[in-house]
Amino acid sequence: MPYCVRRLRSFKLKRMEEPELWTAEELAERAEIIHQAHEKLLFLAKRAFPDKLEFEYQEKERKLEEKIMAKTSPLILPAVSLSAEYLVMGHLLRRNILTYKAPPNNAGYDLICIHPDPKVSGKHIRIQVKSRYQTDCDWKVPVRETTFEAFDFLAVVMLNIGNFYDPRGEGETGAKDPEIYFLPPEVALKYYSVVKSGFNRVDLNKLTDEEAAKYELQNGIELIAQALNIPYPDRPQLEEISESEAD
Repeated sequence: MPYCVRRLRSFKLKRMEEPELWTAEELAERAEIIHQAHEKLLFLAKRAFPDKLEFEYQEKERKLEEKIMAKTSPLILPAVSLSAEYLVMGHLLRRNILTYKAPPNNAGYDLICIHPDPKVSGKHIRIQVKSRYQTDCDWKVPVRETTFEAFDFLAVVMLNIGNFYDPRGEGETGAKDPEIYFLPPEVALKYYSVVKSGFNRVDLNKLTDEEAAKYELQNGIELIAQALNIPYPDRPQLEEISESEAD
């Protein structure tokens, strides 16, 4: 019997015979002896059953990898992704910008905006909507280079429904209010990067503080309203009546 195993047995016998607490030195020595015994027994077991232990080790590694991949593999949520377009659409309509949804899979843009007054004829604004639902995403959205001439604003929506990239976390963790940015094509192109995989992206991390403030939600919507010449909703002012007219 190996020395470390005999030593461990003596500790167990001592523990049974003397119920009082061990000293710190004895606890430290016991921990070291247990470690040595474990290493020795593992060495002997590997030598006696090499194939079985190797198989079990590989099985544990495989199950662990599957568990991690299940947590980190892409999670496709069509309904959540669709909510980004309706979220942008609702904010634009709230500002009295008449907004229509383009047909599904329309090339270049997802929403089209016009003046709400049918008597006013003017330009229209095309908006492409890109979103990420993960709160802990890298703030990069995929955009095809060929579509930059097909939209007037790129609406980037961070839905922030929870953390999904951390394998230890749960989806509900990290949920917060959505964040929306309306970027003109020249700004989006400024932070556009081409990658080998083909999933070229616009990186919002590179926006300066001034740019982020200029294009975030309400300020970005005002840029669209100005382009369409849509004033902010206001009640018409009554004309002042002079005393002579009142008489």
